[in-house]
Amino acid sequence: MPQWIVDNPKATVCHEDKFVEEMLKLREEGPTWPMHIAENAFAEITFIEDVGVDRDDIITCPPDELPPGYAERKN
Repeated sequence: MPQWIVDNPKATVCHEDKFVEEMLKLREEGPTWPMHIAENAFAEITFIEDVGVDRDDIITCPPDELPPGYAERKN
């Protein structure tokens, strides 16, 4: 991850489609270096599902609009 995300991770907690221009602006402002490995940096993966490829309908809303219980799924 670029340094600007490490310095301010809250800037990336959004539904990116609505904030593409803002994300591009933050990326251009930097700083980009040093780069950081983000493995296990933010959350534990609790659910994995294969839904196929080229599915634009999979992520259709920001996290705060998920149906009740959606984020509690585990496998």
